[in-house]
Amino acid sequence: RRQGGGAGFLLALVLAGAGLGAYLQADVLAARAPAAAPALAGLVEGVDAARLWLETRLGSIRDRLTGA
Repeated sequence: RRQGGGAGFLLALVLAGAGLGAYLQADVLAARAPAAAPALAGLVEGVDAARLWLETRLGSIRDRLTGA
């Protein structure tokens, strides 16, 4: 019998949503809490670096799928 799978998935969604919200509102949050600015800048830099890495790895696949 499986237990806790749904709760774990829900927790993962909540954490992902909180991270996305922090990423999208980093400037606003940093203005309200200047002590958090370095951590938020690190978050934004990390997410942007991951996006660029993913783009370089998957860009050719996307181009083939879109016919570019």
